[in-house]
Formats: sequence, C-alpha cells, structure tokens
Amino acid sequence: AIVSSAVSRFPPLFLTTVPTCVGLIPILAEQSTSSQFLKPAVLSLAFGVFFALFVSLILVPAMYLIGYDWRQWRDARKARRSTENAVPEVIAPSV
Repeated sequence: AIVSSAVSRFPPLFLTTVPTCVGLIPILAEQSTSSQFLKPAVLSLAFGVFFALFVSLILVPAMYLIGYDWRQWRDARKARRSTENAVPEVIAPSV
C-alpha cells in the first residue's frame, strides 16, 4: 500500500517540482545587480522544493513503516507479557 501510494504521488509531485526549478534557472543565471539580491531566496526556494519532494516520497512513507512495525512490536510484547503473567487455572477435582 505504501509503495502504490508513493507511485501515485510521484507524477503530481514531480510535475510541480521540475517546472518550479526550471522556472528559477533564469534568475539564477542572471548577472545583473538586482538579480544578485534575489539569488539567495531563489536558491533556497529551489532546494526547499526538491527537499519537499524527497520528504514526501521517501521520509513520510518510511515513517509510516516505522510506526507500523513499532505498533506490531508493541502488540506482540503486550501479548507475550499477558501470557507470561497469566495465573494458571487450577482444575478442580471432579467428585
């Protein structure tokens, strides 16, 4: 389910990331004084968009998997503790 959701999210994320970064290239390539003022903001915007792409496609699904595995481990531990601490039943002799 996680892989299929990442595959279905890839095209919209990719199609918004690439045009944004391609649109920022002319500002980064410009040599005028006024564009020198904008370059740090444009560079941080481009890296932020790429970082958000990787976070959305890799980090978020990985965190879901970690949470799922942790929940399974916790439930198995609870079940194991409840069976270890269970009071054995005493079978009454039938008369």
